[in-house]
Amino acid sequence: RVLDYNAPSKRDSSNAPFTIQLPITVTSPNGGEIWQALSSKNITWVPAGTSGIFNVSYSTNNGSSWNSIVNNIAANNYTWNPVVNNPSTQALIRVQDATTACQQDQSDLVFELSPAQPILTVPNGGETWYTDQNRNITWNTSTFYTNVKLEYSIDSGNTYNLITASTSNTGAYSWTVPNT
Repeated sequence: RVLDYNAPSKRDSSNAPFTIQLPITVTSPNGGEIWQALSSKNITWVPAGTSGIFNVSYSTNNGSSWNSIVNNIAANNYTWNPVVNNPSTQALIRVQDATTACQQDQSDLVFELSPAQPILTVPNGGETWYTDQNRNITWNTSTFYTNVKLEYSIDSGNTYNLITASTSNTGAYSWTVPNT
């Protein structure tokens, strides 16, 4: 509405409603999704009235801090490959205009970053190991985000016995095969 300062009865208003649109609207992920670490997921947004160049970030603590995914991308989507292996139930995505950082949007609600599927490389089937033999158990370190727990089974996985409750994620553990 506009009106005369000295004669407030002289005024005019918009003839119909109009829309004020956010300059950027994140459309995926926008809350409630579960994205597995080390997978490939598409981040999408709708840009309006922006420079067309964007910076994309993620948060694992509901927006308290942000980590860069990609900067200066000229698109309205980005394939996050691989999705970071930093599990969280409080994850958000933020898209900012690269030249005007105040033009931004983030996921409306949190989504989950689930841990990567572990990959055991040795033993992986077909090996013959003998009791009292020292063998290396190996795994893909990128599939773990913390220490590793190792167990073995002698009954086809019905029950498991502890090898170690916690070892560093180095990708290998030296084990003396027990006499069971």
